[in-house]
Formats: sequence, structure tokens, C-alpha cells
Amino acid sequence: MGAVIPYWMISTVPLILVSLISERVFLPPREVIIFSRISFSDWAVRGKTRVIISQIPVIRHIKFFLSFIVASLWFIHFKTNRPKNKRNNYIDRKGGGEFGQKKSSRRVIVKVSFFPYFDIKTRRKIMIWTTTEDRYKYIFDVIPNPAVLLDLDNRVEVINDSCFEYFQNIIPQSIIYGEKIPVEKLFPWLVNELTALVASNGRELTFEREVECFRGRVIFQVRIKKILDPFDIHQSTLVLMNDITLIVEAEKKVSRARDFYLTLFEEFPAMIWRSGPDGQFDYFNRAWIAFTGKNLEEQKGMGWAQNVPIADRERFFKVYDTAVKEQKAFEIEFRLKRYDDQYRWVLCVGRPFSGLEGVFAGFIGSCYDITERKMQEEELSYMAMHDPLTGLPNRRMLEVVLPRLIQQTELGKFSALFFMDLDNFKLVNDNFGHHVGDGLLVELGRIIKKQLREGDLLIRLGGDEFAVLLDGVPKKEAETIARRLLESVAHYQFVTSQKSFSLFLSIGVALISEKIDPEIIMSRADTAMYQAKEKGGNQFILYE
Repeated sequence: MGAVIPYWMISTVPLILVSLISERVFLPPREVIIFSRISFSDWAVRGKTRVIISQIPVIRHIKFFLSFIVASLWFIHFKTNRPKNKRNNYIDRKGGGEFGQKKSSRRVIVKVSFFPYFDIKTRRKIMIWTTTEDRYKYIFDVIPNPAVLLDLDNRVEVINDSCFEYFQNIIPQSIIYGEKIPVEKLFPWLVNELTALVASNGRELTFEREVECFRGRVIFQVRIKKILDPFDIHQSTLVLMNDITLIVEAEKKVSRARDFYLTLFEEFPAMIWRSGPDGQFDYFNRAWIAFTGKNLEEQKGMGWAQNVPIADRERFFKVYDTAVKEQKAFEIEFRLKRYDDQYRWVLCVGRPFSGLEGVFAGFIGSCYDITERKMQEEELSYMAMHDPLTGLPNRRMLEVVLPRLIQQTELGKFSALFFMDLDNFKLVNDNFGHHVGDGLLVELGRIIKKQLREGDLLIRLGGDEFAVLLDGVPKKEAETIARRLLESVAHYQFVTSQKSFSLFLSIGVALISEKIDPEIIMSRADTAMYQAKEKGGNQFILYE
């Protein structure tokens, strides 16, 4: 029997000879090594090629053998001159346009058309392309994220290395040899989205999906894109999967951290709330819930504002909407209904906050019950504007209201100011004491107020002096009111424990018919009043 030459020797000897001369290691054609799906380390070190060769049918063994015969014929293309600068025919990955370095005058140039090779010294894979399609296939293969190319029938045509690494437990060996497999067998979770994209006029679709794969539970941001020809006709579909598991887990950790701080807020005695970047309220702590007596779901969004009176609500949203738009802090006071249906004054303070990326994330704020403080402020304000003895407005109120009436004269609306003084009131204090005199002043205030119109203002200036502001009154009506006041006081009998007696008024009237200084108006009324007293009292004088 003759000697038998092993198949591996026939198939590899030509490549070894070429490698020794050109200092390159040549690989079999790309279609035989599964579209470059095997890395150099797997091919040269781990010996994975033996496994793949053993799986190739007889017809592919013949094709494999013939390809190496062709490789042995490459030697006829060796030249010693400098190569022409043609990208498609001459490839140099080390010298920037030529093979090798300037180590000698002899340069070995290899003209090739399809086969990949490795540089022995750098073990760096260099791919030689002759068409744009080959270039795109190589780029597709080295994409770091899983990528799948589908035909028009949604069958898997090509997958890249990364996809094989993620889904090697479900990808069958038959796909290695070019078999097209329906996408629902490999990636059933893509079917609905693919159907929706094909049925729509859109060109791409993006969504997130958690998938079980060889690496465990992975969250992908999936992008499905139609591949169109120059005439916008759908030719194939590209599926790109971006592993965002770490990003999502980081976001969950941040969310849990925020929730942790919210649990701290739960124990705060102050009412705390939070809103998102859209201005909608999404959190209220336990103190808020206890104060309002309503559950969280009822108050989310803007539901809580139903517990605020309409006037206060409009005022709040005017301030709040501006704060959200400008992303600035705000403070405002308004009334909020308590669980017992009583309205309480609260001070609401809101501050903007940002997320980890520094982007505006909403507002966080608190509310404090300030009802007691508000009542004290109102009481102090009342005391500042009113006489403590009679409860009537005081001179400070006159100084506030009189300028407003003067402003109305520009609209043709006239008013009047009365200054009044009790005749011989000093005798009452001297004969009966100040406590009787104080009682008479309180009683006098009630008598005069009954004779005034609704909206007229009776003011105690001090001692036995009073003033009246008549809003919107002509001259004749002002004189009529003055006479009525004189008569009501003169006919009234003031009774004490010792005796009864009558009192009389002296009234000075100043008309407010032009825009002048308020002090001038008061001076005119005061002058007219003293003129009435000088004439014997119990009368009024109109300042002319």
C-alpha cells in the first residue's frame, strides 16, 4: 500500500511556506471560518479550528482544499518594486502605505483580493477588503454590542461576535454555515416590536427589555432600524442591543438612596412635600397626611390644592408657576384646611433640587402652621390702626385712607372730612372723673356711628376729638350729615350715677374736591372746627 498523506498537511503546507517568506500568517477564506467569527487567539492558540473543520461537510472540505491551492499561486504576484497607491489592491497596516519597514532595499509586496491575515510580530488582525460590502461586514462584526441582521421575512441572516457571546446558549450551530433561522426561535421577545415597525411608516424603533441570556438577566436598550436602498425600499432590518444593565442598576441605587432620605422625612414633625420637574406634587410625608386627614393618592398631582381657598389657591399658583419656570426658591403664606375642616395659616417654603447629573429635578419644601403667629400679627396690626378705648380707627388709619380719597378726585369723585370736638368735655372729667369721661367717649362713638352711611369712617383722633371721612359725597349732603350729627348728640341725655346731662359738638367741614396734600385737608378741617367753637359751639363751619 502506498503512503497516505494526512489532510492537514495538504491544507496547511502552502500557507506555512507563504508565511515564512512574507512574515504573515494567512488564514482560510472568511466564508469558511464563519465570517471571521473566530478570534485569532481562538484560532491559533485554543485550536478551535479543528472543531470547526471537523464540522464542515465533504463539499466544504473540497472547497477548503482548493482555496489553499489558490493560495500557493500567490507567489506569482510577488514584486520587488514600490506598490502603486491603490487602496483596493495594496494594503499596508504597518508602514502607512507599504508593507514592512525600510530595513533593506528589497520590499516584498503581496497582491491579494480576499483573504485575511495576521501579523506574526504584533498578532494584530488586518483585514483586506475589495468591496464596500466587505468593509461594512467587518465593521458589523466588531461592534462591541450585540447586533443582528434580519431579512424581509424576519429571519436571522448574520450575527456578530458580541451577539454570539451573549446568546451562545441559544444560537444553534447551523447558523454558522449560513442557515437562516426565524427570529421568533432565537429572540421571541423581538417579534411584537418588529411587527409594529414593519407595519408602520417609521424607520426605527427604540425600547428597553430585560432578557435572560448566557450572562444572566441583562437589560438591553434595543434599537430596530430598517435598512433601505437608495429608492427607500426596505431591504433588511438591523437590530442593535445596547447593554444598559449597569446604568439601570446605578439608577435604581440612586432611586433607593432617594427613597431612603424620604423615609427620614417621614419622621419629621414639619409637613414636607416634593414635586417633579413638571411641577406635579408626588410626595407628602406623614405629618402632612396627618394634618390634612387625606391619603397620599388623593393629594398627589394638584389634588392637595382642593384644601386651599380659591383666592389663596390662585395666589399660590401664580408664585409657584413662576418658581418652576425660573427654577428658583419661593416662600408664600396661604390657608390650608385641616382634618377638622378648620382653615389654618401655613408658611410654604420651596427649594429647587437637582439630580446626580446636575439637571433640575423638581422642588422639595415644607409647610409650617403659623396660625397663632398670624393672629398675633393681625392683632398688632389692628391695634396699630385702632383706638384701644373706643375700638374706633385712629389717626394712623386716617393717614392711610385720606390719600386714597384725594386720588379719587381725578375721577370726579368728591368726598369730605369732618373734625369734631366735644364742647366743655373738660368739665365732665373734672366733676365726675376720667372713668366717667371715658365711658362718655365710648357712648358718643356709638351715637355718631349710627348717623353715618355704610362705608363712612369714624375716627378717634385723641382726647375728645373725632373725625369722619365721607366717601363720595357732594357739598349739600355733607352739610346735611353735619346737621344730623349735631342734633343726635345734642338731644341725647348722657346718664351717670350722679346726674344726667347733654353734650354738644363743634364740627369743621373740609371738602375734598381737588388733588392736594392730605395735611392741607386736615388743616382746613381743624381750622373750621375751631371757628365753630369760637362762635359758641353746637354748630358746624364749612371751610371756604
